[in-house]
Amino acid sequence: MITQREVSQLAFRQEKDDRTIEKDYVITWILLGLAGSKLKENLAFKGGTTLKKIYFPDYRYSEEFLFSNRNHLF
Repeated sequence: MITQREVSQLAFRQEKDDRTIEKDYVITWILLGLAGSKLKENLAFKGGTTLKKIYFPDYRYSEEFLFSNRNHLF
């Protein structure tokens, strides 16, 4: 669990507000939960959150989850 002090310190370092850091923290935990579930077999993760979390850590913060059903991609 992250403390409010850690949130504030990270927000200061990244020049973001505390709320943005808190949302990103929650998004990370949700994604970790999905990664450990059977849903991962059917979901293709895409969008801005994907870019930040997987490819470009310095990319803009994104608040939405975008997924496609992999069974309908092919």
